Amino acid sequence: MSKILIVDDDLASCRTLQLHLRSQKHEVLVAHSVDDGLEILPYTSHGNVSGLKKALQTPFFIADPLNQRGLI
Repeated sequence: MSKILIVDDDLASCRTLQLHLRSQKHEVLVAHSVDDGLEILPYTSHGNVSGLKKALQTPFFIADPLNQRGLI
């Protein structure tokens, strides 16, 4: 199945989503900050990045690293 990276500071939401996706046979990586997610991202095959609409509505210091990596 797919390799999925979840980036969210809400630990309970991450864990719930992680358990659900693993039950669907996905490989799931979790990060609890943008910086941690960006460190993990090179080790994933990122064909699609979801949640970008929210990222683009946040201050530029969050969206800019995604843009620098060609993800948006």
